[in-house]
Amino acid sequence: MNPKLMNIGFFKSIVKKLTWLFGLIFIFGGFSEFSSNNFIFGLSGILLGLSFLPIFWSFLNKKFNLSPSIFKKAGVVFVLMSLFGYLAPPTEKVPQTLVQNSLAPTQEATTSAEKQVGVVVEEIGQVTRVVDGDTLEVLVGGQAMKIRVIGINTPETVDPRKSVECFGQQASSEAKRLLENQQVRLEIDPTQGDKDKYDRYLRFVWLENGNSDYGKQMIANGFAFEYTYQTPYKYQAEYKLAQQTAEAEKKGLWADDACVITATPTPSPAALVVPTPSPKPTSKPTVAPKISPSPKPTTSVKSNNSGSTSSGGSAGRSCTGPDLDCKDFATHAEAQAFFNGCGFTATNDPMKLDGTGVDDGIACEDRP
Repeated sequence: MNPKLMNIGFFKSIVKKLTWLFGLIFIFGGFSEFSSNNFIFGLSGILLGLSFLPIFWSFLNKKFNLSPSIFKKAGVVFVLMSLFGYLAPPTEKVPQTLVQNSLAPTQEATTSAEKQVGVVVEEIGQVTRVVDGDTLEVLVGGQAMKIRVIGINTPETVDPRKSVECFGQQASSEAKRLLENQQVRLEIDPTQGDKDKYDRYLRFVWLENGNSDYGKQMIANGFAFEYTYQTPYKYQAEYKLAQQTAEAEKKGLWADDACVITATPTPSPAALVVPTPSPKPTSKPTVAPKISPSPKPTTSVKSNNSGSTSSGGSAGRSCTGPDLDCKDFATHAEAQAFFNGCGFTATNDPMKLDGTGVDDGIACEDRP
């Protein structure tokens, strides 16, 4: 056999296989778009795939007596490919978002915030408002975002359900000094989710072009407590170490004179004296009135710096920190007294003492 004819036959065989391959790829891709409710794009993909298959043209020839030349077939394929490309959904772009594949905040970026080891997303934004030490508002790409800083908790200053807590004003002032009108980087921790139950975005906040961790700095200088909500977060070990150091060096709210706890007992009412009536033959026995028990002493937390107070459940313990767990109480009754004295409720339980039940307002039910 002529070698040239053999080469032509081999070439035709390869082309035929490739047309079947491309045709099937476009057909299956078109059907997959139907499941995504993109019907027009899916239909264009199916038609494009059919145009690659010789069997499709044979069907048109038998059914409708159509026998276009190879140039017309190529023209149909070109038109369908152009339509397919035109109908393809645009790729979404996230402005000012850096995607990094590393634990360090300045290494090479990737493209998603999936929950994988070492994959994080960082957003660049401008601080527009500092609510308090652990909450701020940032403008990112034209979108206003309310941020709850991961891993820290500062004394309350704006919660309408509470009075201003000890060292709260100082923490808020320090936050404003560091953050107001500054450009910051917001880092997502996939282990913590995107938002909390109050619809605030959960982020780490980086200052000074991403080289200074705001949360760690607040803890290290004694303006915030380390705070873990249910799941350990990325920088937990560093934050805990920063708190231990600040506590040992008596910085900020850990200073001896920052939050003084004093007991202020309420004086009990004078005992009632019941006069004894003269006995009379016809008189009924005299019943002495019941004496109400004296109110128990209350404790208060005073700040030498701000003058604010926050009631505590028992003397020697502060309602604002350090964070207490059920193991810190000998009995359920002791934990409940502290819980009630601090004004904690089922929906306002910053120390998570109501963790055994289902937010029923009963603290440390597992204690004796």
